[in-house]
Amino acid sequence: MGRCVLSHLAESAAQHSFLLHSYCLMPDHLHSIAEGMDNACDLVKFVNAFKQRSEFAYRRSNPQQLWQTRFYDHILRRAEAIEDVACYI
Repeated sequence: MGRCVLSHLAESAAQHSFLLHSYCLMPDHLHSIAEGMDNACDLVKFVNAFKQRSEFAYRRSNPQQLWQTRFYDHILRRAEAIEDVACYI
């Protein structure tokens, strides 16, 4: 199932013009670094589309909910090195 979830992540990122710098899928959550490729990018739409698509695929074989309704985001500031955050992930 993990490969399926990551496939939906990559597809949703491409469709919403986001570049995935890093990600780590764990048994109960996902960490990722995503960068919008233009000013029209909408992180909420990207994440919601990803969660909806992956949840739909997951529910075909499992009745349990895959994702929480909300998500936590953090915008990297210029002083924050993306490499440091990627190493944490």
